[in-house]
Amino acid sequence: MTPAEIAIAVVEHKGHFLVGERAAGAPLAGHREFPGGKVRSDESPALAAERECWEETGIRVRAQRELLVVEHDYPHGAVRLRFFKCQLASDDPPCAPFQWIERRQLATLRFPEANRAILNMLAADEHS
Repeated sequence: MTPAEIAIAVVEHKGHFLVGERAAGAPLAGHREFPGGKVRSDESPALAAERECWEETGIRVRAQRELLVVEHDYPHGAVRLRFFKCQLASDDPPCAPFQWIERRQLATLRFPEANRAILNMLAADEHS
């Protein structure tokens, strides 16, 4: 089965990351997430990360570079997650359920399993 292409915006601002909580009734409900979603056939993964961030949070960003690609099989389907480091392009506050979370708090939150590698990468960046 071909995995769904998912673009994810990893947005850092002053040591905080843009993080939301998956809605009740959605796959992995209650887990935390970075803004992101399916890549459309007419867009690049980088543009999808920018679009999804805007649609989900009300914050405009620019994708700077791809940080990591992770493939993972969940009971609800296979995914290929493309994580992009994104820079703020506006200073609007995020729409709920998204908020700014301190880097050190990321390790205390429940994220989907496929996010483990990016969370480890972000934790390692804190010490470099």
